[in-house]
Amino acid sequence: MSTDFPGRGRCAALCLLIAFGARSAEAHHGRPHLADALYAAAERPRVAIGDPAAAAAVRDLIRAAGDAAHGGGVLPSGCTVDRVAWAGPIIEVDLTLGVGADWRLTPSNASTLTDLLSRPFLHDSAFAGVRLRARGAAKDAYDALDAFIIAAEAPPPEPERDVDAEAAGMTPGAGPRNSLGGPTSSMRQPVGALTGVTVYVSAGHGWTAGSSSWFLQRPVLNSMVEDYGNIDQLNYFVHFAHNAGATVVPMRPAGWQPIEIVLDNDDPGVTYTGSWSDSSNAKYFENGVTNSGVPYRFATASATETATARFTATISVSDYYPVYGFAIAGSGRVRQTYRVGHAGGVSEIVVDHREVGNGWVWLGEYFFAAGGTAYVEVTNASPDSGVVIADAVRFGDGMGDVSRPGPGSTSGYPRDEEAQRYWGHSQLGDNAVGFSSSIWDVSGLDDLDDNVGTGARIAREMNQVPAGGVLVDRWKRVHLEFHTNAFNGGARGQICLISSSNPTTNQATFATMLSDEIDADLSLIDGEFEHAWVDRSNPTLSGSFGAISTSNNSDEFDATLVELAFHDNVQDAELLRDARVRRAMARACVHGIIRFLNTLPG
Repeated sequence: MSTDFPGRGRCAALCLLIAFGARSAEAHHGRPHLADALYAAAERPRVAIGDPAAAAAVRDLIRAAGDAAHGGGVLPSGCTVDRVAWAGPIIEVDLTLGVGADWRLTPSNASTLTDLLSRPFLHDSAFAGVRLRARGAAKDAYDALDAFIIAAEAPPPEPERDVDAEAAGMTPGAGPRNSLGGPTSSMRQPVGALTGVTVYVSAGHGWTAGSSSWFLQRPVLNSMVEDYGNIDQLNYFVHFAHNAGATVVPMRPAGWQPIEIVLDNDDPGVTYTGSWSDSSNAKYFENGVTNSGVPYRFATASATETATARFTATISVSDYYPVYGFAIAGSGRVRQTYRVGHAGGVSEIVVDHREVGNGWVWLGEYFFAAGGTAYVEVTNASPDSGVVIADAVRFGDGMGDVSRPGPGSTSGYPRDEEAQRYWGHSQLGDNAVGFSSSIWDVSGLDDLDDNVGTGARIAREMNQVPAGGVLVDRWKRVHLEFHTNAFNGGARGQICLISSSNPTTNQATFATMLSDEIDADLSLIDGEFEHAWVDRSNPTLSGSFGAISTSNNSDEFDATLVELAFHDNVQDAELLRDARVRRAMARACVHGIIRFLNTLPG
């Protein structure tokens, strides 16, 4: 854990270390202890890049993966290796599974297989990953491994009709979006290189419900737990991205704040001025405090302010609180201004709800004094024609409130410490109406496997595809997921991942540019750190990674997953526990996103 975080973070790390103790190293994705066992069963082969001996090593590993006696079962027992070949620093493997058309692989087992087949070669930092193809029987054509992975059902398409805009007497999408002027204020989100961009950001792992108890997906190593380190990294990143002008959407809540105050449109403390109408939309946030039957309210946008909706919270504990706004998407949305009243004054945040909706958008983190000013106000002043939405506002993150059948209870931990699956389950399922449960709960998968693609699926739900399709204005949206790595304790450095079978349109470019930027930035200032930064010779790694696959994000935006360092290496772990390094990593990721998006048209 970083050294200058609030007391709760430091205490959590210490308590976890005491509770769990040190464990063996694990790999960066999938089910690492299973990969450990299978690798040991194959007598831990170690092969150089380009060496023909790779074929024998891969066959031994595939045999172990199908051998239930060694804890296998990742692949069918009759699976055969048809081809092993080097394509530069990438190992290509073709398999015949020997199964019928209905056989399926879980996302975590697919990643475990990638991890397992990478292990003989990861000692060389030039290794660039695994490219797997498979077929059910010898008569079949080869397909990408992802074709055999259990996938979430795609949510139903959003209705083309915007009931709110129609009720306001507008025709969404007809003619150009008019510029009507807009509100002014001296306290605003900074305008920067990411103004107009929505950044979806995930933090891997977190507390997860198993068959009988809640567990962390990664163990304590070198006085840190990856599950906690990932959310620490997200917290640094959201501030840098926000200050660069981005609209930020975290997939695990930001801010380390276990207190929550959530106000729905019809709750006490919500007041209106001007003309507002009740929506008839079938999709909306509903916390159940006041069941008025009103999904949410909307007002016609205006060049000058004629209507406001103020959500006023009662703060009992002085502290910093993250603030979020929730607005259902629609074709008649506008750039909507949220005014946050806090102990330091009033700050204005503009969210372009033509681009993002259907979930919690982070509006920043502010200090609120007990009994003092604490509100979020939505104004109808906007430079666009359409409607503004008053649905719900959130102060703080709260405690986990999803009870799962295995443990038979909630986790007992703050929401930000849980896996992102439960943020989706709670906020789009238990506390909202009209969302598909396939976003967080995939038929046939356990919670750990659900979690792999939940961040991508929430981002897909919230992203609004332009009329011309996913390639239009692609610079306006991007998804990044944070992890750290592990191998054998000797490897160091960061690497960005590429889906070998279902990458997003520009994923290889994004991963390469981001990785190069992180290495360049960290190498430039590593004289300030405890150890020198290690720049690995290959910036990316290919494999089966559901978190960034088009099977979960439908290629609506480009995505990569960054493994920021090896937490099982003593020197890298010491860097990861240094707040200066975490800040530098976050800043470098923002730089990398800016450089990448600047290569896209628009």
